Amino acid sequence: MSERQFNTKLKSIQSDWGGEFRNLTPFLNNLGIIHRRSCPYTSEQNGIVERRHRHVMETRLTLLAQSHLPQLFWQFAFETDVYLINRLPSRVSSNKSPFEHLFKRQPDYSFLRVFGCQCFPYLRPYNRHKMDFRSTPCVFLGYSPVHHGYRCFDPNSERIYVARHVRFNEHLFPFQHSPPVTSSSPTEPPYISIFPDLPPDFLVESSTSPTSSTPSNPPAQTESIPFEPTTSNQTAQTEPIPTGPTSSSQPDQTESSPAIPQTSTSASDNPETNPPTTPYNPAAYTATTNSSLPTEPTSFTIANKSSEWRHAMSEEMDALYHNRTWSLVPPVQNTNVVDCKWVYRLKTYPNGQITRYKARLVAKGFHQQPGVDYHETFSPVVKPATIRTILSLAVTQKWPLRQLDVQNAFLHGDLQETVYMKQPPGFVDPTKPDHVCLLHKSLYGLKQAPRAWFNRLSTALQQLDDIIITGNHKEAVADVITRLSSLFAVKDLGRLHYFLGIEVVHHNSDLLLCQRKYIISILHRAGLIDCKPVTSPMSTSHVLLPDDSPPLADPTRYRQTVGALQYVTLSRPDIAFAVNKVCQFMHAPTENHWVAVKRILRYLKGTTHLGLLFRHGSGSRLQAFSDSHWQQDVIQAYSDSDWAGCPVDRRSTGGYAIYLGSNLISWAARKQRTVSRSSTESEYKAIADTVAELIWLRSLLRELGLVNHSPTLWCDNLGATYLSANPVFHARTKHVEVDYHFVRKQVTQGKLNVKFITTNDQIADVFTKPLSSQRFEFLRSKLQVVPRPQLAGEC
Repeated sequence: MSERQFNTKLKSIQSDWGGEFRNLTPFLNNLGIIHRRSCPYTSEQNGIVERRHRHVMETRLTLLAQSHLPQLFWQFAFETDVYLINRLPSRVSSNKSPFEHLFKRQPDYSFLRVFGCQCFPYLRPYNRHKMDFRSTPCVFLGYSPVHHGYRCFDPNSERIYVARHVRFNEHLFPFQHSPPVTSSSPTEPPYISIFPDLPPDFLVESSTSPTSSTPSNPPAQTESIPFEPTTSNQTAQTEPIPTGPTSSSQPDQTESSPAIPQTSTSASDNPETNPPTTPYNPAAYTATTNSSLPTEPTSFTIANKSSEWRHAMSEEMDALYHNRTWSLVPPVQNTNVVDCKWVYRLKTYPNGQITRYKARLVAKGFHQQPGVDYHETFSPVVKPATIRTILSLAVTQKWPLRQLDVQNAFLHGDLQETVYMKQPPGFVDPTKPDHVCLLHKSLYGLKQAPRAWFNRLSTALQQLDDIIITGNHKEAVADVITRLSSLFAVKDLGRLHYFLGIEVVHHNSDLLLCQRKYIISILHRAGLIDCKPVTSPMSTSHVLLPDDSPPLADPTRYRQTVGALQYVTLSRPDIAFAVNKVCQFMHAPTENHWVAVKRILRYLKGTTHLGLLFRHGSGSRLQAFSDSHWQQDVIQAYSDSDWAGCPVDRRSTGGYAIYLGSNLISWAARKQRTVSRSSTESEYKAIADTVAELIWLRSLLRELGLVNHSPTLWCDNLGATYLSANPVFHARTKHVEVDYHFVRKQVTQGKLNVKFITTNDQIADVFTKPLSSQRFEFLRSKLQVVPRPQLAGEC
């Protein structure tokens, strides 16, 4: 900035001994900039900056105290006081302000206003009706860093506008008489601040026409800071601030209504359906946590204050020393030294009870250099369908299910590369403080750690950390456990009950897979733990398009939530299509896409008790149901949304469901790779995808020593059914890729039977399109997604 804006070369930088500044040293050295640092724990050597920190802190507290704003708004006070300090004259600089020194002109003091006072921004461009008020009482929160405008917080709609035309009442502070910042009821969980990680570009611009000095024209630039509204009928124009959940619920029409900002006048149009809200609702700005659990520390400094976490770190270090993970050596010049950190997790039972305080020393693998301290990183993992197949067989055959946990699994892997790592925080050898760790074993966080552990364990088994063992001989199962215990530090967890975040519920001879705890954690992170449930994961009237609404201010939150929902589909096939649909917009999500994600979460909110059921005595014969939802090539107008496809690229959505007996073991909902010219072609491609999965499952069953008859594949399209057995309709199918025609070979060789089924009985229909609530609930029951009470006992 100094070079671009002021044509000045930066020659040296003075900083303290913080790690964030030390990491800049190589970068500064390449630029020829001298980096001077103060001695550790000697702040007086950096006195100018430390004194400036104190000045900024005291000014910020003064602004908050005068305006009576809660500490939640500390960042706005911070930015405002920096803005003011840069424009106020100083005696130590000849009564000139820093702004005047830099730009050689005095700042415009007529633009300044009293922080936290009442203000009235011009909001006419946002009004839905011409009779709505042109403004609404707001609270002044400082100045926009990128616009010549004011930040105005509306307590009723809980949004912040950046506007140029604002009227001020600098003698009235709205928060002076507001209720204290406490939970509205004793049942509300505690909250934490959302602002420390607020990105600098959290404003979403909304261009309007140029303005003049008359207030009748719209403002030059007006923006809406993304706060989630508390009234049930309002929808914000922008995305909620990340980690800032809302405690209010939104009805079904929210999904399809356009996202238009509203003022407080809109909420008062119907007082019966829109009850007034309090001026300040802390739940709209906070991240909800479980009040019964302690928080997981984010740094060694915080964790070191707790005896439980200190004990957990000591246990981890004992395991590292016992395993001879590294040896201390003097640092070698011109070598890459990887940093490390502590990661803390609370291990709990499915009911939330704490079982263990877990501290893990993790190497910062992003510091590694390819070709220097790592090469190959790939490590195979088990397919979810394989796990479900094994569980189905175990339940059907009444095999015992045992669970093992390899303690410090990655520490057993042998490293082939030479890797140096800094000594762990809090455990630096006092006799060798300058030495580094030469790693002999793999460590969590290293890029090659999964592969190293797999290479070590593959000499005995083909699974990784959490291990499930089953078989038809209890003595053989016990012998395998004994052999593994002799090779690794294995903990026998007994009967399978919790595996990879999935709760395994046993009742009599049946088994249920449930992710209730994980779903609740997603709802907490998304701020929808108190949302209003819906009966289906996707609306039949809400069509998602790539650019159907403004882009999200923070797409990372969208991607994190959708990624978490993908993991939920391991035991919840009923949301597979909806999750697949929102995954198609990961690259550029919009507000309407986020509304669709919230609908999935609202559906899960009301169905946390559901899980995937495996019944005993269901048999072990493969069955498959295939369906494809086809979109016509000809552009036509329809009032029905049953086609529910993608109007952009005209590709079809295919899906399948494969049963082992009556137990669902594999399913999919995915967009087809090419455009189909007819419904028969689209169905034929869906059959090909299903057959590919069936071939693999038959191979898996053969490896397990099970002889299976030719599976039956049910399809609701007669043309595709005939095409699977005979090369009919040559003129219509000659353009279809050759690889799809392997279906005919499977049918001809007697390895597959393709039969017709009516659309009403087609189970895979749930994987291809949004359905009405009644139809969806019917097919959900066919997927064996059932509530736990249906097991007829305590689960």
